[in-house]
Amino acid sequence: MEKVNITIGSVAFDREGEDTPEGHHLRYAPGTYDIVGLTLLSPRRKLERDGHLTVTLPEQSKMSAEDLALAFAAV
Repeated sequence: MEKVNITIGSVAFDREGEDTPEGHHLRYAPGTYDIVGLTLLSPRRKLERDGHLTVTLPEQSKMSAEDLALAFAAV
């Protein structure tokens, strides 16, 4: 697999995946800047605890349980 070195905003990514400050994991298409996957770490627990889920991509976004209802229904 080809190693990917990219910078998005002020964040430098030196492999095909990168952990966010919240502990989630982003995945990139090989050799591109395209985000192709996001692994969320304990999203239900964080929603119950905080009332929202935060993901930094590099800008921070918050989503409520209502915003994520369809995704949770699928699992």
